[in-house]
Amino acid sequence: MDSPTTARRSAGFTLVEMLITLAIIALLMGLLLTGLRSARNTAREGRQLNNLRQTYTAWGMYSTNNNESLLPGFIDTGVQNYWKVKYRNSSGQTIAPELCQTYTWRIAGYLDYGTELFLGYLDQPGMDFSTSIYQAGTRPYSMPPGLAPAETLAGSAAALQPEFGLNAYYLGGWWEMNAGVPAMRFIDAKHPTTNASIIPVARSVAQVTRPENILVFCSSTYSDPGTIKGPDEAASGSAWVVPPWLGVNQIWEVGGGGLDEGSINVLSAQAVPLRRFNSIPWSAADGSARTATFAELRDMKAWTNRQDLTGTQGYGSVHTEN
Repeated sequence: MDSPTTARRSAGFTLVEMLITLAIIALLMGLLLTGLRSARNTAREGRQLNNLRQTYTAWGMYSTNNNESLLPGFIDTGVQNYWKVKYRNSSGQTIAPELCQTYTWRIAGYLDYGTELFLGYLDQPGMDFSTSIYQAGTRPYSMPPGLAPAETLAGSAAALQPEFGLNAYYLGGWWEMNAGVPAMRFIDAKHPTTNASIIPVARSVAQVTRPENILVFCSSTYSDPGTIKGPDEAASGSAWVVPPWLGVNQIWEVGGGGLDEGSINVLSAQAVPLRRFNSIPWSAADGSARTATFAELRDMKAWTNRQDLTGTQGYGSVHTEN
């Protein structure tokens, strides 16, 4: 016959046993949540790459329909007026030129004005390509003065906060009025050491010398100076993206003295590559879509149209401002 003490012990768990059970449940829940989070990020990365390919397709269709000219990266309102170009929405209405400075409204028609491709990452049901405004984005951030007038216009979220940024300075060119005429940034660039004239910008499909290596689009965000650590799925997108160097000005560098591939130090307010989930999705001029780290994108050979760069030559300034 069991003693009273033995009977009491067999009637339930001891405190230690209960704590061990709870710890095991917490561990299993942690593993489950980690697995679910990883699966969710993998699915969202897949969606990113799919949207990236479709955005690239529209970029290519623009060239096909415009005598192989590359989509201009940026056209300020003065240049649009000088060139007498106008863009229309799905209803045939003329779009405000402030919205057409960046690339999105200029290729929207090739994508049937699809909200998902440009603004789906914001995860805001009911957001419309034509009526959404800049403030609808997930996080307010600074904006260059030339684009500030677009912030309150209907359609500004699509113009200023798309999921992917275009390599706007080096593909198609960054156009602004200068002394009464359109001028493309870096049109008079020179080699930083020999002072020989070079052409780092491609304006047509035929001028892209290394299509398999030249970045067209990648996930991006406009950032003030500071450090961006780790992935940030809530960051607002940007309509363009820049390499670590623009002319002789360094814009960003890999964090941790070049050793931390998961972070960057932004040195000058600009639109920079963004690791929204596990890595940075980007498309090349040959239509391929892949992922990269900040360390891989610090090489200017992935951005400029110069084919003479070898080895580590792309890790610094590769041309002058003019």
